[in-house]
Amino acid sequence: MIRGRLFVGGIALSIGVVGLGAFEAVQIEHHRRDAQHLATATRVAHLVRVPDSTPSDACHGDDQVSCVATTTTVARTAADVAAEMKSVSGEQPRTRCFPHRVGVLSPGLLVSSCVIDIHYGRRGVFVWVGPVTAGNPRHLIATGATVSVSAS
Repeated sequence: MIRGRLFVGGIALSIGVVGLGAFEAVQIEHHRRDAQHLATATRVAHLVRVPDSTPSDACHGDDQVSCVATTTTVARTAADVAAEMKSVSGEQPRTRCFPHRVGVLSPGLLVSSCVIDIHYGRRGVFVWVGPVTAGNPRHLIATGATVSVSAS
């Protein structure tokens, strides 16, 4: 009787140890893939170049790789960046642009901002293209775009 209980207890302990080992193996593999995805996103982000741009300090954000300004429109800059991202990564980026008004006085200036991204698992390359404006609050004009590239 005691021998049978020890045998069953030994089997239960063995199953528990094997289960714990399998759980740890899955966690290690998940962490390894996540690290690979982040490394890929960071590599691609560092390769993205924006044509006819100059370095800028106008961008702020976590995991930022670069910030540049250009005198081309937001739409043209977003299209150029998306083409560059596809070229360096081999992946088709997703581009979303949305209109909004800037300026404190009505009606303001209608401009667009765009977000371009490529995902690698839970990680990705994220590019924000926003307008640069000049003038006074009554008469704003769009003079170019600011581009922030990040990987996270």
